[in-house]
Amino acid sequence: MILENDANAAAIGEKWMGAGRDVQDMVLLTLGTGIGGGVIVGGQIMRGYLGMAGELGHITVVPNGYPCGCGNNGCVEKYASATAVSAMAKLLNLGGDLTAEEVYELAKKGDARAQSIFDAVGVALGTVLADLINVFNAPLYLLGGGVTGAWDRFEASMHSELKHRSFGYRKFPPRIERAVLGGDAGLFGTACLALQSA
Repeated sequence: MILENDANAAAIGEKWMGAGRDVQDMVLLTLGTGIGGGVIVGGQIMRGYLGMAGELGHITVVPNGYPCGCGNNGCVEKYASATAVSAMAKLLNLGGDLTAEEVYELAKKGDARAQSIFDAVGVALGTVLADLINVFNAPLYLLGGGVTGAWDRFEASMHSELKHRSFGYRKFPPRIERAVLGGDAGLFGTACLALQSA
């Protein structure tokens, strides 16, 4: 039996059969109801000494920001996940129970408040990606998960924030791309682990 958390499995899948096939070092952020992450170094998943490396959703992007279930405040998960998009829509009186996809559709139709939510998502992602670039100096940073369906709404603010916050990004920009395996990334990663252990 092989046990691996879903974000690590997705990172392994993207490294094996996805967008990361051509690199030995990469970072994956999964943007769903929460935010997960996986870090590949030298072709191998980084687990840390307790197996908790890659908890990228709990990197602080807004000191003293929204409280997070992890006990911290201002985690990127509270600003760039699907749950965060829905919560911001409620705060802006767009609707009490809008999904992130519904907020995206409003932004596409020109609703300025809905677009401001994705601008905030982009700023949060740009902030955390700048930190990750400064820490890992990897050639590839992937974003996966459902929120990436709104890429066209948050990409500009994400890159703008990255340019502001990371010297490495300004001078030697790594690739910042969408993951390609979608919801199957974890399945590919689990299959890779099974083959390695066989």
